[in-house]
Amino acid sequence: MEHDPQNQKAADRTDDQTGERAKKAFDNRNYRSADQNADQVQDAVNEAAKGAQAMFGNLRDGANASLERNAQLTERLSEVGKCSLEAVAASSKVLVRGLGILSREAAEYGRKNVEDASGAIKRVSQVRNPAELFRLQGELAQAAVHNAVGYSTRMSEAMVGLAGEMAGAIAKR
Repeated sequence: MEHDPQNQKAADRTDDQTGERAKKAFDNRNYRSADQNADQVQDAVNEAAKGAQAMFGNLRDGANASLERNAQLTERLSEVGKCSLEAVAASSKVLVRGLGILSREAAEYGRKNVEDASGAIKRVSQVRNPAELFRLQGELAQAAVHNAVGYSTRMSEAMVGLAGEMAGAIAKR
C-alpha cells in the first residue's frame, strides 16, 4: 500500500472537518443540555415552593381551626363553670334554710324532752309503792319510744325533702 500525499491531505481535511462538526454538535448539545437542566431545576424548585406553600397553608388552616375549636371549648367550659357555681350557690341557700329549720326543730325537741323528763321525775317522786313505780316506768318508756320514733320520722322526712329541694335547685341550673 502506497501512501498518496494528496489522499493523505484530503483524509486529514476530512478528519478535521468531521472533528469540527462533532465538536460543534457536542457543544450545541451541551448548551442545550445545560439550558434544559437549568429549566428542569427551576421547574423542580417551583414545584417544591408550591408544595411548601400548600403544606404551610394547610398547617396554618389547621392551626386556625384548632384555635377556634379551643376557643369554643373554653367558652363552653366557662359557661358550665358559671352554671355550676350558680347551682352550688342556689343549693347552698336551700341547705342553709333547711338546716335552720332542722336546728329549730331539734332545739324544740330537746326542750320538750327536758320538760318531759322533769315531769317524769315529779311523777316518780310521787309514787307510793313498787307496783305503781313499775307501771309508771312502763308508761314513761312507752312514751319515750313513741316520742323518739315520731321525731326520727319527722327528721328523716325533713332531710329527704331538703335533699330533694337541693337537687331541684341544682337541676334548674
